[in-house]
Amino acid sequence: MTLRDKTINGVKWSSISSIIKTVLQLLQLIILARYLSAEDFGLLAIVMVVIGFSQLFMDMGISNAIIYKQKITEVQLSSLYWLNVFSGIILTTIVFLSAPLISLFYKEEAIIPLLQLISISFIINSIGNQYRVLLKKDLKFNILALVEVLAVICAFITAVILAIKGFGAYSLVYAILTTAIISNSILLAIGIKTHKPRLIYHHSKIKSFLSFGLYQMGQNSIVYFNKQFDVILIGKLLGVEALGIYNLTKQLVMRPAQV
Repeated sequence: MTLRDKTINGVKWSSISSIIKTVLQLLQLIILARYLSAEDFGLLAIVMVVIGFSQLFMDMGISNAIIYKQKITEVQLSSLYWLNVFSGIILTTIVFLSAPLISLFYKEEAIIPLLQLISISFIINSIGNQYRVLLKKDLKFNILALVEVLAVICAFITAVILAIKGFGAYSLVYAILTTAIISNSILLAIGIKTHKPRLIYHHSKIKSFLSFGLYQMGQNSIVYFNKQFDVILIGKLLGVEALGIYNLTKQLVMRPAQV
């Protein structure tokens, strides 16, 4: 296939994936609104802000650097892979230990176990993140779309079943973990056939990736904080119940536009 054909094919698969994921996520919100309380949605909103912000530090902008670089050696890819895994372990530890402090800020002890449970997603995501990036670099959006859609369908089923059974906010947390486990397991199984990371780490070989990534991380952090400032403020001043109502409405309105 020519570059033009790959691009058109990539747009097609990305569009299909985005539409399916958006429809399922909106349907999931509508169904869960029937079974979960406003407080449940408020707690999860706070958890997702913390996780989303931490995710920026795990990637460190390396994903964009891998896509940007025309030629990458096996040593560089292996070093970047283990750096990503190490970052995932560190972030899981930081979020797990800082959960009590975050709960003090919002005066909500229920946040602690939710944050500690979902922090595991950093380690899970770290094992498949590089393979996801390499598929993007090679414009293999058809594979990515199929993986993402399968993961979202499984997460949707998990969330609805657990919500009906009365798991509350945990139904969404387990759904997020389900997405991470399924998508990253498949990406690892696919990617390891073409690139198996060697047990090496050469910091000097990846300095250019890190310098490129740090600027990306700085920019993304500012943009993310700006977008989530309303959630942080409402959760602190008005409480998790008001935040739950606000964030659910925000998601229902903004999700289609974000596609």
